Amino acid sequence: MSLTFQQLRPEFYQYMINVGGIAPKTAKDYISRLNFLSNSHEIDVNISEQKLREILDIEDALRLSREKYATKKAIGDLSAGLRKFLAFSQFNYAEHIEKQIKTEINAIESKTDLSLTTKENVIQSRVGQGAFRKNLISIWECCSFSGCNMIDILVASHIKPWRMSDNKERMDPFNGFLLLPNFDKLFDKGYITVERNGRIRLSKYIQAENKEQLNLTALTAVQIQEQHKSYLEFHNKTIFMG
Repeated sequence: MSLTFQQLRPEFYQYMINVGGIAPKTAKDYISRLNFLSNSHEIDVNISEQKLREILDIEDALRLSREKYATKKAIGDLSAGLRKFLAFSQFNYAEHIEKQIKTEINAIESKTDLSLTTKENVIQSRVGQGAFRKNLISIWECCSFSGCNMIDILVASHIKPWRMSDNKERMDPFNGFLLLPNFDKLFDKGYITVERNGRIRLSKYIQAENKEQLNLTALTAVQIQEQHKSYLEFHNKTIFMG
């Protein structure tokens, strides 16, 4: 079974920003357009130029009978979104990220101004281990979102992703939450964020039944500190899909 646009939405969003150089607001607009199209068309990783043209022909014929995306310009906007997804489908984004991380790790290992211990801690922080995890446990003592105190299953999660941070940010405990695995994955993929006032915000792309299944309806706020706020602003703007 081919991966659908809905399943690839977080990766596509990050691809547009990190590879395509598209501003987060514009990337979110493209996500909205493709979300609209995916309600009526099968859009998956195997999309082709022919399939793209078929979708646009159908939408152009339907546009005058609806209020949303009813202009020629709107069809052009839908076309731009589809073409970006076509380019994404032909690009191995996961491999790109892995290469990016390996390059960064090699750069850390070759630094002469860092001690061996510091190098190890910075590298270990990528997978939520080492000093970074210990410091998060010291600060939170439980899941930052739910209060669950089963420390052994909690994930040390960066707010500003490791690959986008400098070494100081990678080790900063205020650039992290201690999370249950489901919250860690949702946060990492941009389905959930925390605002500057600590309020937890859920993406519109999480369906109502999924909120119940993932136990998201009871989440209210996180007790953040001033040092968290710049990292949260980054996550709100660049990672969260809205």
